[in-house]
Amino acid sequence: MKKRALLIGIDEYQLLQPLRYARNDAQQFAEVLQQHCGFDAEDIFLMTCQSKRGLFADAAIIEHALLNLQQETTLDLLIVGFWGHGFLTETGQRFLCGVNTLEHDLKRTAISLNVVKEKLSQIQACDTLVFLDCCQNRPAIPGRGASAETLQQEDEAAFESMGRDIKAARQKQSFQRDPRFALLSACGAGQKAYEWEQREHGIFTAHLLDGLRNGLSSITQLTDYVVDRVPRTASKYYQQSQVPFFELTGGDIVLGRGQRRKVLDQPVFSSLKPKDAANSNPIESLPSRPRNGKRHTIDLGHGLSLDMTYIPGGNFRMGNRLRPAEIVSRYGGKEEWYTDADPIHEVILDGFWMGTYAVTNAQFMRYVTETGNEPESGGFGWDFEEHQFKEMPDVSWNRTQWPWRDDNPVVYVSWHDAQGFCDWLKQKTGLPWCLPSESQWEYACRSGTDSVFFWGDDPADGDGYLNAADETGPPSGEKWNNSFPFSSGHKWVAPVGSFKPNPFGLYDMLGNVWEWCQDHWHKDYRGTPSNGTPWKSESGSLRVCRGGSWNGSPGLCRSADRNRYGPGIRYYNLGFRVVLLPVRSSSEHQ
Repeated sequence: MKKRALLIGIDEYQLLQPLRYARNDAQQFAEVLQQHCGFDAEDIFLMTCQSKRGLFADAAIIEHALLNLQQETTLDLLIVGFWGHGFLTETGQRFLCGVNTLEHDLKRTAISLNVVKEKLSQIQACDTLVFLDCCQNRPAIPGRGASAETLQQEDEAAFESMGRDIKAARQKQSFQRDPRFALLSACGAGQKAYEWEQREHGIFTAHLLDGLRNGLSSITQLTDYVVDRVPRTASKYYQQSQVPFFELTGGDIVLGRGQRRKVLDQPVFSSLKPKDAANSNPIESLPSRPRNGKRHTIDLGHGLSLDMTYIPGGNFRMGNRLRPAEIVSRYGGKEEWYTDADPIHEVILDGFWMGTYAVTNAQFMRYVTETGNEPESGGFGWDFEEHQFKEMPDVSWNRTQWPWRDDNPVVYVSWHDAQGFCDWLKQKTGLPWCLPSESQWEYACRSGTDSVFFWGDDPADGDGYLNAADETGPPSGEKWNNSFPFSSGHKWVAPVGSFKPNPFGLYDMLGNVWEWCQDHWHKDYRGTPSNGTPWKSESGSLRVCRGGSWNGSPGLCRSADRNRYGPGIRYYNLGFRVVLLPVRSSSEHQ
């Protein structure tokens, strides 16, 4: 399938009001086309206001790029995207603004919408998609924000005629079927296209990227997705209406079914498919005696997968290796932080499968999309400006305080949210999924070691194994009071798998994000099960979480360290990973 994309993102204009996120919108769209839609890098022409990551987007070069596309032999799919200023003159002419656009010389320094329509009609493409995230306004006024002028009814009529005219011109060319054209614009008549500061995108483009990352491949699916979400986001942050405008001529268009980018370039040994029939046993596809570190990939659909690593059965000593006072002396903190991991006791466990990585944003988004179980906004986090920990009403799993990535571990999810994800996996695959028991988690973390950390007792030797409080420093630019003596390069959460695995082949078991466990929290280990099953309580409500986080000191990132929260709470450094249980133990984790 022959594809081309011309993507233009301009936020730094020479003589017009600057924008904030247009260039980032275009760059991220280019990456998503490669990761999720089967585009190769050479298929994409990226034009921005900076030449380092693309061609310099002045009006003449943009028009020349459209001319170059006319030299292509028949294309199966052409995508044109524009993020930047649009310009509506007093006489009703419509222009897209290049880096060098002058208001008093639009014919030479901007691109007329009529010219764009003419050039597109002459390109030999079976299917054409146009994405516009811009207002048709006078951009001396800040664009794409609260001050931007609205898209007018005449603009919708112009967009509608573009599709009809292009299709009519294409029908004169020789195609095996009628050409198709679709245009998806950030807003409709009488509305503005707003920016989303928390996501560092336009609202429209943020949701468009989410849809593509989530496996939506056709223009009608994407339209349904953004039309459902954009108005809610605009209403929440601006108390205004923004509904994307859509024009389709000739039938639905598929962007492509490229393979989803792997989080890490690791070999995959085989694939587990969802349950095919009522009388089939999906557990039979698991090896009965897989080797230590054996990997399987669970197919979640839409090009998305879940990597699992086999943890062999065995026994280990669970709990603190040092007295609380010794932990404070060597690793900092307070004695009362470390009293709940005593006494040391032996646990015997059956083998099980564990998530190779913590559950990611992309995987959690798939769950939310399929079930409609959208976690509520709000959670507890650190205010980097006020330098205090507080409840924050506007954060959520898809609105973090740092740039959102599909391969970041999901955070701001409660224990109940994590349970919902496991229930979804059960229904989807017919397999017995759950959160790990606390003993399963520590056994998998230690991976056969008996030291304070799985790499040894010295925090300095953890360099390359974890993302925690270290010499990189916090986002505020200050220094951590108690940190690891190396620099990981990450000031906050890191994409899963960014560091070396432990001996069992699991990534990020220490640092990055705390991870929910199935168990209720108890003040010590007296009375805990010795067979690896979760420890339940009829009176308590707090749930255990393990592993430390990106802002955790050495004492809080030990293999034995424990934490606990209420099951409904959502934190900025708290996520989870999943376990696939042996059949004989599945009922004990319900």
